Amino acid sequence: MSAMENTIMEVQKHCGLQLKLYSRCIEQNPSDWTIKCREGKSAVSKCAEENVGHLKRTKERCSAQIEAMQRCSIEHEGNADQMCAGALRALYDCTNAA
Repeated sequence: MSAMENTIMEVQKHCGLQLKLYSRCIEQNPSDWTIKCREGKSAVSKCAEENVGHLKRTKERCSAQIEAMQRCSIEHEGNADQMCAGALRALYDCTNAA
């Protein structure tokens, strides 16, 4: 099992309710889920950070890359997939470092 699969299983195990509610919100708001489901996204993130040790350590280790990606996404909303490739790559590399 890969580290990603293991992490997903841990999040599902500890945060199943939050994931279910977030998924339901996305399904009910297909055109504007990024706005209407922010609270659900935050609940999943908070639960995962508190209950899945690997995620907490990764967030601490990669905080600079996470912040850079978030800034880029905000600055280039609507075009982030093209404009933030470098920031995304740096975040990917950090999260996959041993």
